[in-house]
Amino acid sequence: MRSRLIVILLPAALIISNALNMMGVVVLPKLIKSQEFALFSLASSIGLFIVSVLFEWSRICVMRYSVTKDATESARRRATLNAANLWTAGVLILAALAVQLLHATYAIVFGMACLFAISQALFEARQASFRAEFKDVDYIRNVLTRATLGFVLLCAFAFFAQSAVFAMFGWAGSFALILLFTKNPLRAPPIGKFDSQTLSFMIKFGMGVTVSAVATTALSPLLRLVAAGIIPLDESGKMMLAMDISQKIIGVVGVSINLITLQATFRAKEFGDDALAAARVSSQLSIVVAVIVPAVIGFLFLTDPFESIFVPADYRHIYAENIGWCMIAAGLVGVRTFALDSIFLVAGRPYLGVAGPVVTGLASLLALPILGYSQGFSSVSISQAMAIGALMGVLASALLSRRVFQFDVAWLDILKVGAASAVMYGAMITIPRFADALFLVLASVIGAAAYSAVMFGTNALGLYGMLRRFPIDQRP
Repeated sequence: MRSRLIVILLPAALIISNALNMMGVVVLPKLIKSQEFALFSLASSIGLFIVSVLFEWSRICVMRYSVTKDATESARRRATLNAANLWTAGVLILAALAVQLLHATYAIVFGMACLFAISQALFEARQASFRAEFKDVDYIRNVLTRATLGFVLLCAFAFFAQSAVFAMFGWAGSFALILLFTKNPLRAPPIGKFDSQTLSFMIKFGMGVTVSAVATTALSPLLRLVAAGIIPLDESGKMMLAMDISQKIIGVVGVSINLITLQATFRAKEFGDDALAAARVSSQLSIVVAVIVPAVIGFLFLTDPFESIFVPADYRHIYAENIGWCMIAAGLVGVRTFALDSIFLVAGRPYLGVAGPVVTGLASLLALPILGYSQGFSSVSISQAMAIGALMGVLASALLSRRVFQFDVAWLDILKVGAASAVMYGAMITIPRFADALFLVLASVIGAAAYSAVMFGTNALGLYGMLRRFPIDQRP
C-alpha cells in the first residue's frame, strides 16, 4: 500500500514543485523591470550552464553508481563524489569573487549565476542520493519544501528590492536553507573514504555526461547573449520570458517522468538485468512522448488566456510572437533529452549523448543568419531557429540511439498518443470562451479528462498492467 501511495505522490510532488518554479518565473516580470528580468534570466541560464559543466557529472554518477551490490564500494563512491562536489563549489566561489574584484563586464551576472549554480548543484546531489536508494519520502519532503520556499523568497526579495541580484539571492537561498536542515546521505561511514581510483572511474564516465550536458545547455545562454546583442535588451527580456515559460512547462512534466523511470532503469542495468533495462528504455520513450505531446498541444491552445492572466501587458506583443515557436522547441528538446539521450547513460556510453545537442546547436546557429537575412533579425527569427535546431537534434539522437542500444519502439502506443491528443484538442475547442481564469481551469480539466479517457480506453502504454503492478517502483 505504501509503495502504491509513493508512486502517486512522487510525480505529484515533482509536478507541484516544478509548477511553483514556473510560477516564480511568471510572477517575477510583474515585480521587477524588464531590464532587470533580462539580467535575472541571463544569470539563471548561465547558472544552469555552470551546473552542467561542473556538477552534472556527479549527479548522474550518484544516480547511476552510488548503489551497488557491494556496500563498501557504495560508501567509497559516495565519499568520493561528496568531496568532489565540495571542492568544485569552493573553486567556483573563488572564481566569482575574483571576477567581482576585476570589475569585469557582467561581473554581477556571473556572481548571481555562481550563487545559483552552487546552491542548486549541492541540493540536487543530495536529492539524487535519496532517489538512488528510493528514499522517496525524504525526496518528496525536500523537493516540496524547497519549491515553496524558493517561490516565497524569490517574490519577497524581488518585491522589496526591485533588483535581479536580490531576487537571485532569495531563489538561491532556498536551496541553501534546505541543505542546512537535511542529513547528507553522501556522507559515508568510516569505510567510505575518498579514493583517487574511484574518482578516476567516475570522471571517465562523468566527462561524457558533462560534454553532453554542456552541449545541451550551452545553446540557451548563447542564444540569449545573441538576442541581447542583435535586438534591444528590453525586447530581449520579453522574448526570454517566452523561452523561460516554455522550458519550465516542459520541465514540469519531463523531469518528473524522467526521474521516476530512469532510476529504475539504472538499477536494472547496474544489477545485470539487460532484458528488463531494454524493456524500461522502450517504456520510458513511450511515456515521455505521452506526457510531452499533450502538454505542448494543450498549452498552445490555452496560450491566450494564460497570457492575459500571467504575462504583463508590456510583454505581451513580443511574448505572443515567440511563445509558439519556443514551446515547440522546448517540447522537441524535452523528447530528445528525457527519452533519447538518457539511453546513452543507461548503455554506459555517455559520450554519444553529445550528438543530439551538437546537432541542435549547429542547426540553430546555421538557421539564425539564414532566417535573419531572409526576413530580418528579430526575436521571432531567434525562436524559429531554436525550433529548427531542436527538430534536427531529435532526428540525430533517434538514429544514433537505435544503433547503440537494442530496444523496441512502441509505434502503436505513439499512434494512440496522437489520437488521444487530437481528441483532447477537439474537446477543448468546444468549450465556449468566457472569463479567462475559469476557461483556463475548465479547458485544462476537460482536455486532461478526454486525453486520459482515450489513453485508458485503448490501454496505451499498457496502463492496465501498469496500474496493477506499478513496475516503475520495482527494483531488480
